[in-house]
Amino acid sequence: LKLIEYSKLKNLKVGFSFFRKEDAIKCKFIKKLDFLKVPSAECLNFDLIKYLLKFKRLLFISTGGQNNSSIKTIINEFKNKLIYFHCVANYPVEIGNQNLKSIKWLIDQKIKEVGYSSHDIDYNVCLLAMSQGARWVERHITLDKNGFGLDDSTSSDVKEFKIITKFADNFSSILGSENKSINQGELLNIQNLGTSL
Repeated sequence: LKLIEYSKLKNLKVGFSFFRKEDAIKCKFIKKLDFLKVPSAECLNFDLIKYLLKFKRLLFISTGGQNNSSIKTIINEFKNKLIYFHCVANYPVEIGNQNLKSIKWLIDQKIKEVGYSSHDIDYNVCLLAMSQGARWVERHITLDKNGFGLDDSTSSDVKEFKIITKFADNFSSILGSENKSINQGELLNIQNLGTSL
């Protein structure tokens, strides 16, 4: 509760992952949370999902360890009630195993929003996931990337988190539009650097 209160003072949203319905039932402060999450290992636990939906919070679900067919089962059951996260459930996910095209497949299922749950050693994969259409990124934070925790090596330190946040906050303007316009700086550079008439 102290962590929740402190986070709210810092204007941070707070959420929890629940592995069992029983744990969610016992959680006395669940109504104080801004979002809830179902981890990959429980993404087919429909009893848990249905219970968490009662709280009318954003409900994230990670789809690690599932193929398109089983993910489609979840989508058919819950449609746009969930925010679906593409995830590869390895710690760490080695470069080349991210399968980020799955984000496009999720988007094509006509669901509300899509995210990416990153267990990558390289935080830069989060930026690539955003470029594929992920509008939410789950990334763990650590104070020691060389620590002995399960996901210390696949987490970001504060410096990396600031970089991810900078790109996420400016992502729309970074993408821009298909209609390329010329800015003032470009006009000056073309005038100063160009040699032809």
